[in-house]
Amino acid sequence: MRKIFPQFGLVCSIGIGEDLQDSKVKNNSVLQGYAGLFRDDVLISYSLVYYFYKMKMTIDEMVARELASKGKGAKIRVMDMGCNRGYDVFRMSRKFTVNSISYVGLDISPIDIEYAKGVAEKQNLANCVFVVGNAEKTEFEKETFDIVICSELLEHVPEPEKILKEIYRIVKKGGCAIISTPNADNRLGKLRKFAPKELKKNWNQPAIARPEDENRYKELAEEGFINLPHISEKGIKEWVAISEGIGFKIEEIKRGSLMWGHEFFDKHPALTGFLLFFDSILDNITYDFSSDFAAKMRK
Repeated sequence: MRKIFPQFGLVCSIGIGEDLQDSKVKNNSVLQGYAGLFRDDVLISYSLVYYFYKMKMTIDEMVARELASKGKGAKIRVMDMGCNRGYDVFRMSRKFTVNSISYVGLDISPIDIEYAKGVAEKQNLANCVFVVGNAEKTEFEKETFDIVICSELLEHVPEPEKILKEIYRIVKKGGCAIISTPNADNRLGKLRKFAPKELKKNWNQPAIARPEDENRYKELAEEGFINLPHISEKGIKEWVAISEGIGFKIEEIKRGSLMWGHEFFDKHPALTGFLLFFDSILDNITYDFSSDFAAKMRK
């Protein structure tokens, strides 16, 4: 069965039975509201797909190197904190099959976790477990996981330090955390005044929820809404300082794409191609020109 994953602008086959599309789901206003939460370009923009593709690829590469260091046959426990509907867990479970890996996806939304459980059951993924929980205070014992991944979550909460402290608590001594989040100090933002008028709209940023919704972010998350406002964006140096203050040792930082996708680039493919080429060059020079980044941190 083909399903649309608007988070990535992808359509793929994941083998979900029609029974998951029962009347309970069809009549659920929250689930049906997902489509309205995304800008049209999230669904059709290839420049925006690249934004997500690059960051997910970077996270996978970090995970792959960490798994390789453990050796074949090692039993590894991986946590995806803020897993949403489980798409990162499902991708990794298909991609990494050498080690004996068990995955736990945690999210505050019961609806998203219910959906992820249904997919895991249909796919017979016994090594993928999903639980409802608060990332600021989980029910797991300390030093439970070898790897904790926290992707695109920290920017949505008012006190991201609490989540980082919880990650530090539940990751094993010698284990690692991999986070990804927007870079508020992206120097490309300073060039906005020189950009064409068409490009200035939604320049280098995702869609933001209405201001009156910001105080409801926990309610919205619990209901299943995932396009929440960015209320805690910070620069890379600030994130590093916070993480090191908690006790992490930063091992690796990788930049994301040059900027958030935009319909302007979709209309000018030659310009997009040039920017992607320039983007690959920047990977070896600096991370100051990056809309987001990933960091691998050791406990």
